[in-house]
Amino acid sequence: MIRVARPALGCALLISLGLPASAQFSEPVDGAIYFSLGTNAIDAPLFGVDATYAYNIYLRQRFASGEQLSLFGSGGFPSSRQFLTLEASDLRFREGIATVRGGDIGLKPLRPARFSGIAGESTLPLLGLGAEWVKSDRQLQLFTGVNRFAIRLPDSSEIGRSYVADLRWLERFARTHLGAGVTLIADPHYLGDRTERSVDAVVSGRYIRELRPYVHAFSEASVSLSGSGAARAGLAGDFRNGDISTSVYAFGDDMPFLYPLFRPGEIGAEAGGSYRFSEFGSIGGNVNYLQDDPLARGSAFIASAQLGYSFGYDRPFLTLSASHNELVYDNFEEESEARFGDRFALGISRSTLTRRYNLRLEHAEDTLVTRTQLYGGFGREVGREGFVDSYVVLQAADEELGALAEVTVQNRIRRNIWYVAGVGGAWQRTDVERAEGFVTAGLSWRSPRNGWIGRVDLLAPFGVGMPRANRVSRSIRAQVGLRYDWDEVSELRRVFSGVFFRNDFGRIEGRVISGGEPVADAVILVGGIPMASSGSDGRFSASGVPVGQVRVEVDPFSVDPSLVQRAGAVIVNVLPRETTTIEIELARSVAFFGSLVRCDGEELIGIGGATIGLVGDVGIYELSTTVEGGFAASDVTPGVYSIIIDPATIGDIPPDQIPAIEIDLTEDVLGYVIRLGCP
Repeated sequence: MIRVARPALGCALLISLGLPASAQFSEPVDGAIYFSLGTNAIDAPLFGVDATYAYNIYLRQRFASGEQLSLFGSGGFPSSRQFLTLEASDLRFREGIATVRGGDIGLKPLRPARFSGIAGESTLPLLGLGAEWVKSDRQLQLFTGVNRFAIRLPDSSEIGRSYVADLRWLERFARTHLGAGVTLIADPHYLGDRTERSVDAVVSGRYIRELRPYVHAFSEASVSLSGSGAARAGLAGDFRNGDISTSVYAFGDDMPFLYPLFRPGEIGAEAGGSYRFSEFGSIGGNVNYLQDDPLARGSAFIASAQLGYSFGYDRPFLTLSASHNELVYDNFEEESEARFGDRFALGISRSTLTRRYNLRLEHAEDTLVTRTQLYGGFGREVGREGFVDSYVVLQAADEELGALAEVTVQNRIRRNIWYVAGVGGAWQRTDVERAEGFVTAGLSWRSPRNGWIGRVDLLAPFGVGMPRANRVSRSIRAQVGLRYDWDEVSELRRVFSGVFFRNDFGRIEGRVISGGEPVADAVILVGGIPMASSGSDGRFSASGVPVGQVRVEVDPFSVDPSLVQRAGAVIVNVLPRETTTIEIELARSVAFFGSLVRCDGEELIGIGGATIGLVGDVGIYELSTTVEGGFAASDVTPGVYSIIIDPATIGDIPPDQIPAIEIDLTEDVLGYVIRLGCP
């Protein structure tokens, strides 16, 4: 098997790698990275996707001509499902567009891009490499790898996992689409007493006919090296608010077992679709009737349904999903094994700037276990600098029960550092009843200049008069993460400015005051990016500032709304590895209300639609008059200003009748009248 399979898979790998080799990337532009890595010190009450170390990552880099590189994944060690995918999309290649993916990918039948779904054509999760290419009416697709989740074969302890290489082509001729493909399977598995082979191949042909602009008929036939075949035919439609599809199919008994693509011995009919019934809600589902079920799932029906509904913007979001006799990939087990079973999940969540909650009920039942989990999480801000976070997990498996709960409080103690304190407990009822409590204490920090965050907790369990549950398996819980967005790749240097590229950065220190008194908690913007905040003494320090001239100002949303920066933004020349000291003075803003009029004999008539400029050393403001000639500005930085009136907005009044006016706005000025054309 290895002598045959590895060369074939190696050739497929080289072809897929060669697809984007000649594709040229344009200049990189904006991107983002969100990353976290943490250790878990508390084990789940009974079961679950639990891990000592867990990670989440999302990385995106966009290029000027539309190409994009993405990396996304999550998982944990030693348990918990791993998921990691690297993708290059929108690549210009041979007058077409190419996409290449590596890691966790999905092998699915090739279909025209405009047709969203064909009943029964499910995706096979693979761990490997895939490539797609589209040029006008032509499509090419290549996948190679090993199926991601093993499936236990009926009446056998054998786990079905095979190596796969798949090549497919589809082309449009007027209203007809013709396609062909070949799937190479190394170490294939078969049901029943079938002749074992080291390698098998399935050759397929596809025909799609557009009957109406949004309706098409499709058919496909396949044959394996053993001479066994498969066929599928049906109708599908894509509409404004949804899609629907139905098909009948049959697989020969000697087809290789590669569920859900190849289902040896299975004959049935399937229908599915989705419908978006409002701006905030959609529903979808699939139902499959089996005339012959060689997998002995105990029912002639396989079905699933999903519902998603939002109660409005910034309102709760409801999700509901249920399935019967379908593959369950996440079944609370540690192994990467898919099982046929039933599943039900109901969730409701909401997240705003100041609070969030998430409640989710899940039930999974298969041939080995029946398990249920209820999770509830809640968090909200407390004051300006505090946050309360809590969760509860309830789990049940057969005759066993377990529960875990924790509440933590975070509050700022200085600049970018918060203290963390919490209490929790765990309870189990297995052969005996067990319980314990635990307390947590630690610190967390956030760096506004480069997006790094971190947290370290110490945990101490204590008894509650019962045998210990021993859920606290480690005494330290830690987390480190990064959240950073950039408009140019060069900005990425700031993330590692404390270790690398030190000659490209300097430091700005200073103090924020108002009326001679320090201003605390003022967020300092450097080049529009929050990079520091002032302490109780008004002092701040921003490191990792790029060399050169930068604008330094206070974020107006972080201080009293009546305060403005007296001299406007401070322009600072940052030198390599040196510290520049500045002072930012805030002052109460002043109001300037008045009217613009012209003289008509002894009568004063308001001039509407005129543009008035206030020009001073501390700022420039543009005002417009109302129909009656009134104008108003309520957030002017105190100072001395020149009043400039745009001659083009005041009608036939000669420019030489516009007076030169200088006004002192260090205090509020109300009822000020500007007269034009008056003796």
